[in-house]
Amino acid sequence: MTDLTGIDLHHGTLPSHMKIDIWEEYARVVLNWLEPADYSGLTTADKPDLVDEANDLGVEVTWSLPEGSQEIDALYLRLCTEKDSKRRSYIEERLSQLGAKVNKYVCLHPTGHDDFLLIHKSHEAKLELLNKGGYRPFRHNHLFVMSDILADETMLQAALIGFRRASTNYKHSFERIIVAVPGYVYKFNLVNFSYHVTTLPSSKQYDLAMTARSNVLNAEMT
Repeated sequence: MTDLTGIDLHHGTLPSHMKIDIWEEYARVVLNWLEPADYSGLTTADKPDLVDEANDLGVEVTWSLPEGSQEIDALYLRLCTEKDSKRRSYIEERLSQLGAKVNKYVCLHPTGHDDFLLIHKSHEAKLELLNKGGYRPFRHNHLFVMSDILADETMLQAALIGFRRASTNYKHSFERIIVAVPGYVYKFNLVNFSYHVTTLPSSKQYDLAMTARSNVLNAEMT
């Protein structure tokens, strides 16, 4: 059990090496909110990250963010634990240079990039793993991607074509690719070759994140 002494249970970054990964749990909570009929049976697992054995469904969870976003996350982790005012000031200045905005609840990344290149690379890498023993294949394989992309209809249609083209030469592929971004969830269905955009208001996104956080902490205390 991870020692939670001194941890703000409502805000800030959670310790690493907890029983449940916060981002995998966040993906599970978002999917259950998005389509409970399809995703309510998911539980956290490993390779892939989420599974529903009864419905032969596996969901792999991944990030697709530019390099600067990784630095922002690392800096915010330091900021949450740093007590020295001078060091805090330096970290806050660097976060500002990277375009991040910090309040007492969350660190907001800058407005997203405008192409699917990183997401396509993530998809192709996961396809390789799915077909070479890196993940257990299920009858239904889905991919959940966290990104900061801003997409219009033309980009979404092109992305759908790209996902299908990348999948054609593989025995196992992802039936659905769900991309969660600030404000929206893009769902690509490669079985019926369609996509759908669901609005995810910031207030609801915060609620879902807090639900995931609560679930992770509850699992740690049992």
